[in-house]
Amino acid sequence: MSRKKKNNSGSSNNNNSNWAEKLFDEQVSKKSVLEEDFVSKKKTVTPTSSAFWIDQLFEGKIPVKHTAQNKLQVIKKGVVVYELDLNEAKAETILGRHPTADIQLEGAKISMFHIAIIKQDNEQYFIQDLGSDSGSFLNGKRLLAKEATHLRDGYIIELPDFYLKCILPDIPALADDFEVIKNLSDITLPKIEEPKCCPLMSHLIEDRDNVTVWSKGTTILRVADIIDETYDTKTFRLIADENPILFSYQPGQFITFLLDINGEEVQRSYSMSSSPSRPHTLELTVKRIPKGLVSNWLCDNVKLGDKLKVKGPSGKFTCFNYPANKIMFLAAGSGITPMMSMARWIADTAANIDAKFIASFKSPSEIIFRRELELLSARHSSFRVALSVTASWHSTEFWTGFTGRINQQMIEIVAPDFRERHIFMCGPEGFMEEMKAMLISIDFPMVNLHSESFSGGRVASGVETHADSEGKYQVTFAKSGVTIKTNGNKSILDLAEAHGIELDYSCRAGYCGDCKAKVTGAVKMPEGAEIDDNEKAEGFVYTCCSFPEGDIEVDA
Repeated sequence: MSRKKKNNSGSSNNNNSNWAEKLFDEQVSKKSVLEEDFVSKKKTVTPTSSAFWIDQLFEGKIPVKHTAQNKLQVIKKGVVVYELDLNEAKAETILGRHPTADIQLEGAKISMFHIAIIKQDNEQYFIQDLGSDSGSFLNGKRLLAKEATHLRDGYIIELPDFYLKCILPDIPALADDFEVIKNLSDITLPKIEEPKCCPLMSHLIEDRDNVTVWSKGTTILRVADIIDETYDTKTFRLIADENPILFSYQPGQFITFLLDINGEEVQRSYSMSSSPSRPHTLELTVKRIPKGLVSNWLCDNVKLGDKLKVKGPSGKFTCFNYPANKIMFLAAGSGITPMMSMARWIADTAANIDAKFIASFKSPSEIIFRRELELLSARHSSFRVALSVTASWHSTEFWTGFTGRINQQMIEIVAPDFRERHIFMCGPEGFMEEMKAMLISIDFPMVNLHSESFSGGRVASGVETHADSEGKYQVTFAKSGVTIKTNGNKSILDLAEAHGIELDYSCRAGYCGDCKAKVTGAVKMPEGAEIDDNEKAEGFVYTCCSFPEGDIEVDA
């Protein structure tokens, strides 16, 4: 292996290496102090346990300690989206857009196999550009293809849409320039399959009658694309695994993923953000949730070409069930996903519907589908969008839209005739309760409010929840033959949805009565529920707002 050190002029050193000199001096200073403390005893040993390591330290010996902090952080828009433990990394770790890359980066300018991180036995690390189209930069300097460069602490690797930060405490940065190593490693790249002979699949038009239509049941879908909507939200575009299929569903419905996560079967449902007016693909938009099991697993692990098992479609939260010439959508955060499905359907079919769309987000950078909503509003005269941001943000981005939570004034500005409209609403629990209370206070006919809950077991937009396996109550759904344990903190409707049991519902606010079911046993229902005394006496409850207070049986 030959080494070649790049020559730099003095001015170049002054401009490019000042950032490294301070770190280098600190490392030298720390080393000097350590040597002075142990100058009389320089015996070096390798520890076999943490206790043994401490004993050696007090005896004045300098142990050889392999740090566990060598890592490479993948950063997008200021957020660490992936962290590679370099100590545990393979000899060659490939980053790129291809599904077989060790770390898959979704970006239009990322090459299929963009760069490789090379690990040597003596815990030295190198980066090599694999001949990428758009290039790679190390500390602002473009890397030459096929030449490896030594990585050191604090080095920054710049790729299109991504930054990689090296954290190597035991390998301080150089005071002058970084080292280029020629012919360090012959990296064998995975073979990319040749495209099939008919990429445009014109037969989907000519032989449409022979294409399978999927409208229910379980199937295997393949990930055709992954779109970064925001820094913490991704859209997964799914197609049939083998033979083409057409997806048939109602806009606003959801499907359920059947996943194997760490050897455990996990089911979680998400609203479809795509529209059945575009039947060749199915899209799910997933937002990361703090400590969320499935949302984080999907965003961290699913790659292009992966196969996912799904069942469905299900759900009654759809504009198909409530035909109206005037509609308003109210959404917050990732509650926008089922709304987007309905909005795309209305726009694609040029439906004779006057639609108003009001959505609230924390900051401009967190607005999901922002550009598409602006395009829909510009291209369709009967479709109008108003967006609001609710929190202060630290950014240079200019914002001229609404600020604050959705309120009565915003609704009256956007749709003065809101009482004549059917309202479809989805978002976090606090948002839903606030909107319901406001609509009641301004005399909106609540029978025309249709909402999708975030608070329960099946979460349309991706909030993670877990079954109460240690619950103290049993809920038995007699017709479905399903028994569920619960602590009573989820409504009967939420429990049913979490386990694939279909119950009718509309407003989810205790007003319309669509979710009414007969229940035997003790339940708690709020006083505001609009159920009459005769129905109560017969054992009926509104499942959307009824919570078990003991073992119960539901006639469903």
